[in-house]
Amino acid sequence: MGKALAVAAALLLLAAGAARAAPSEGMSLYGDLKYKPGFTHFDYANTDAPIGGTIRYAAIGTYDTLNPFVINGVPAAGINLIFDTLTAASEDEPASEYGLVAETMDLAPDKMSVLYTLRKQARFHDGTPITPADVIWTFETLQKQGLPAYREYYGDVTKVVQEGERGVRFYFKSAKNRELPQILGQMPVLSKTYWAGRDFSKTTLTPPLGSGPYTIKSLDPGRSITYARVRIIGGPLSRSTRAATISTRSATIIIATRRSRSKPSRPDNMTCASKTRQRIGRPAMTARPCAPA
Repeated sequence: MGKALAVAAALLLLAAGAARAAPSEGMSLYGDLKYKPGFTHFDYANTDAPIGGTIRYAAIGTYDTLNPFVINGVPAAGINLIFDTLTAASEDEPASEYGLVAETMDLAPDKMSVLYTLRKQARFHDGTPITPADVIWTFETLQKQGLPAYREYYGDVTKVVQEGERGVRFYFKSAKNRELPQILGQMPVLSKTYWAGRDFSKTTLTPPLGSGPYTIKSLDPGRSITYARVRIIGGPLSRSTRAATISTRSATIIIATRRSRSKPSRPDNMTCASKTRQRIGRPAMTARPCAPA
């Protein structure tokens, strides 16, 4: 009898181990992921598109800050181009995210936590590595000083801890919020070192340190802003949806603003952009060429 119980216990342990999913390059809210491990690009991305040139957009309204994460000020159109997030959305699936700054993600079997493991090659524009400390600092700062939406979105997170050299684990109040693990992947990663000694809650026209496909080349406050493409680290980081749009194959993006007779809305309000997916804090935008006036 005792031997039979021991065998049964061993089988249960093996089953539990098998049930624990291995870390994945992506996460889907509905069913299996379309793209398999090791994929090189999204199907809708034109890998042969020419790189270079300049593209110009128009935006209604004005801006007085380059910090889009706080309630103060009106952020410049296109400012999210300078920030990378933990994951990137696939636009040909209903609700799937794939690693960008994060290399893998691992949802616990009980769905009470998720582990994001950062890429070794993930860097800010100044060449410094993106670390778990940056992720934790970003999460805590957005909750305390960011837009009210962050406190709502992240309200079911109980704690965030570093796990291993490159891992960050988020713990949840319950497993009821199925979207929360992916919502956390949409979080931009900001530099803890850069913001040390700076007031995150205030507006600023000093270009902040980012990690996205573009940096701010020049700006004429309230009138225009110019973004310059930076060299993106090769490999999986190039699989972002950003590589699929014409704007991110351009060497330069210029966005000219025009004052509206009505009060501009708080979120980015671009006349030459279609809002395709609600992202954390601000709507995501898929750029398209301006129509003739």
